[in-house]
Amino acid sequence: MAHLANRINPTTPESAIRNQRLRECYAGCFQLHKRGDYSGVMPVAVTHGSLSFPSLAYYYCGIHDRYHCIRHKQGGLVQPHCGECAICYYAGHIDTHPMIEEDQRSM
Repeated sequence: MAHLANRINPTTPESAIRNQRLRECYAGCFQLHKRGDYSGVMPVAVTHGSLSFPSLAYYYCGIHDRYHCIRHKQGGLVQPHCGECAICYYAGHIDTHPMIEEDQRSM
């Protein structure tokens, strides 16, 4: 029975630490907030696992070794974790559009 008491549940500090690590960005994913057009807009760091908002977002993809550009027409979708393929993650969502021509190679 002692092993059941040691399991991690969503309210334990260990679970909170694990969830925070999943939100951390190690590759510099960023978003451009839209106000008219995107020219001259300063990039804002992505908080992985949080809700999106209308923007152009560049998510690092470890599979393709590039930053996929996703256009969020509306907010409210959970953002992928750093390293996940955003093209696959958002496949089928009508409020997002992959902009493959805007993808950037990683350095």
